[in-house]
Amino acid sequence: MAEDSVESIEKSVLDKLGRNEIKFTQDGFTRGKWITYEEVTNDRRPVQYKTVLGVKVATGTPEVREA
Repeated sequence: MAEDSVESIEKSVLDKLGRNEIKFTQDGFTRGKWITYEEVTNDRRPVQYKTVLGVKVATGTPEVREA
């Protein structure tokens, strides 16, 4: 978990590196290290999807303003 700020995300990643909770894998296509992450929300509305290059990917929950 991290707050929505650069500093909080960096601290979270460094904490995980220090505890060896991040596993590095080789994909055979890139050089260097890349860290990816997934944003998670507690929104109960259905997730929206679209197809990109033949792959179904989640695009997020509907953007509906609540009164």
